[in-house]
Amino acid sequence: MLKHALLVCVCAAVGCSEPAKPTESREPVKPAAESSKPDEVVYKALGNEPFWHVDVRAKELQLFEMADLRAVAPAYTVEERADGREYKSAELRLTIQYKECSDGMSDRKYPHSAVVHFAKGSFKGCGWPAGYDLGPPP
Repeated sequence: MLKHALLVCVCAAVGCSEPAKPTESREPVKPAAESSKPDEVVYKALGNEPFWHVDVRAKELQLFEMADLRAVAPAYTVEERADGREYKSAELRLTIQYKECSDGMSDRKYPHSAVVHFAKGSFKGCGWPAGYDLGPPP
């Protein structure tokens, strides 16, 4: 009982409250500067139905369906936009928007929405820059 009373006094004196929740007006998470290491992944995008992901590497874009490599773009350009970024090549185009996204299956939150366009169509999903902490799975 004494411990409980002491805790109440400490909270009253210090001001215990719930941690601040992030707001929608926070600055968007932007991809880090590109890497000079050719095999280093600098950005990832993914989606499901079908399961796919794109690895943006320093020197190429790679599109996978399930675990199978479906397309490789050995050279690409990057176009910055106010609301996102676009990675473009002759084979692939990955468009990201700096708005929060959920993958729809796990309810995991990602900092960006993503669309990849390729010869056989397009996939929609979510993305994040390398090194971004997604936190624990929900």
